[in-house]
Amino acid sequence: MSLITAKVIAHSISPLGDEIVTFEVEQPKFLNAEVNTHRVFSRNGSSSRAIPVSSVIEQLNKTAYFPEDIRTNERGMQGFTSVSDAVKDEFVEDLHSLLAFTRKLATKWSDKDGMNIHKQHVTRYLEPFMMQKFLITSTEVKNWFNLRMHEMAQPEIRLLAEAMMEAFKVSTPKPLAYGEWHLPYVESYDKEFEGEYPDEALISSGACAAISYRNLPAIKLAKKISAKLLADHHMSPFEHQATPLDPNSALANANAGPFNESHISIRLDGSLWGGNFHGWGQLRGIVEGGH
Repeated sequence: MSLITAKVIAHSISPLGDEIVTFEVEQPKFLNAEVNTHRVFSRNGSSSRAIPVSSVIEQLNKTAYFPEDIRTNERGMQGFTSVSDAVKDEFVEDLHSLLAFTRKLATKWSDKDGMNIHKQHVTRYLEPFMMQKFLITSTEVKNWFNLRMHEMAQPEIRLLAEAMMEAFKVSTPKPLAYGEWHLPYVESYDKEFEGEYPDEALISSGACAAISYRNLPAIKLAKKISAKLLADHHMSPFEHQATPLDPNSALANANAGPFNESHISIRLDGSLWGGNFHGWGQLRGIVEGGH
């Protein structure tokens, strides 16, 4: 069974039929850079700088990632021929040895009675074997699936895209009216637009940010995390909460609405965007203007 998994946390559809979906995935840490090239994605992930070295090592003892699909060396970015079982077994055995050696060094480097080097340095050398919990919210997933489920894609990112596709296919979007909110990790919330945004939106943003620690916080802690994010100007966790954009009000006078005027844009094809979301305005577009 693959360690690479995906599930839909929240899935909504606007009055105009624009869908937004939030995935929670488990991916090899080395895929982070490739996933981040998809700029229509809003994302947050567990951070190597946030997790103690001892916890990372404990996690690696349970869920270290070793490649499942190994190809022979040939020209180009993608191999097409699988190695023999004997070569695969030897390669994975060598990787286990490499991890054991790196884990031993990481323990030495981070020992408080020894070198006492901060985790932000030490854990980087464990990342090739680490799994990462990652949150992705987007209104545009078609291109992701087209590119990453292709035979030319790296095997690991193809497994991730396939897992996301399977989760997406069986998910039914929840209809939201204007003034209602797509809020990952918040199961029940006020349906009315209370001022600029509902209080539950801040709970959602705190929960999305806490993915850096791989844990879902209690409501009180989620609010505390959210307040600190605002104070420190860390805005990415506020991108996962979104409300449908009403063209009648947004196009009439964007400055009159709650969103920062730079957040709302109209493309040449007439489509309405809130940041990187088609048809949806992000909580970030509200709170960023005030902070």
